[in-house]
Amino acid sequence: MQQKQMRITLLIGLVYAAVSMYVMFAAVMNRIVVIEDGGQQEMLSGANSMEKADENSAWRNLLLKAEADRKEDIIIPLEEDTKAEDVTIENHYMDQEIWVSIGGIEKYFYTKNEIGGNLALVESALYERDDGNVWIKFKLNGIYELKSVLEDHSLCIEMAKPTETYEHIIVVDPWYGREDTGGKEQGTTEEQVTLDIAKRMEDKMRSEDAVKLYYTSMGEGMPSLEARMQIIEETAADFYVGITVNQTDDTAMYGLEAVYNDSYFIPQAGSVELADALVRNATIAVSGRANGLIQAEEGDLIIQSASIPTAVLKVGYLSNEKEAELLNSEDYRDRLAEGICNAIKEFYEQSENVE
Repeated sequence: MQQKQMRITLLIGLVYAAVSMYVMFAAVMNRIVVIEDGGQQEMLSGANSMEKADENSAWRNLLLKAEADRKEDIIIPLEEDTKAEDVTIENHYMDQEIWVSIGGIEKYFYTKNEIGGNLALVESALYERDDGNVWIKFKLNGIYELKSVLEDHSLCIEMAKPTETYEHIIVVDPWYGREDTGGKEQGTTEEQVTLDIAKRMEDKMRSEDAVKLYYTSMGEGMPSLEARMQIIEETAADFYVGITVNQTDDTAMYGLEAVYNDSYFIPQAGSVELADALVRNATIAVSGRANGLIQAEEGDLIIQSASIPTAVLKVGYLSNEKEAELLNSEDYRDRLAEGICNAIKEFYEQSENVE
């Protein structure tokens, strides 16, 4: 009797182990591929590597097969031993592109295997092999957020408009007011200051699941007015925040200012309220001096053209030796980023109270 019970117990244990292994295997086969949608540095790193590939080799057209009945926008076939950690997906929304890197895959795999999915949002697709990885570049017809999963030896990607993913959307422009890398004072450039503040904002807002920051550029070059406006329109942003520095012949001048569009008016939730929140919160964060609010001039085309609340924060004067030294400090820029993020949260709360 005791032996029979032992055999039953052993049998149950084996069945449980088999079921557990199956569940674990299924979980591995369907692992979610994390998309670095907020990791701007990771995207730029990928971009740099691909620029090198462009110099030494040619992109090739991919085989595409549209399947209207598929819910997945893109289905990329993979070799049987491809794992989730072999795949990297980068959302280059500034260029309306998705870049996919797949490691350990046979060189001519995509000359024999077609990319499927409904492909309704894909304008073109190219691939190239670089340092043992296959890179696939999809040109899209707009800006989208991505979801991806590995399933049945395929990478399945579904796309959604930003407004379908996030409740709140802000366009941040760290290149406002420049035609190149910006002026340089005390060893510090406008580009270094504004891009660093913008990147720090991304880190601080990451925990805000309902809020998404989209950037006009993160260092690849100054975007045109048309490119800025396209990002605002494609993301259906709630408002626009520009970041810049001041310079003047009067080296004694210092402090923070905000520029706003006085022609776009929403009672208690328009451009002037946004500008006020920015300069007030940033000034408090750095214990600085607020010089007040300034109406945008006719030449401020991005502010004048936008049909949403729009404001630009001027974070200090590079022409002032002391303030330039502060702007060169990582801690000071971190506090500026904190102040801008606080202003964003305050403005949303104020807008919701008005509604």
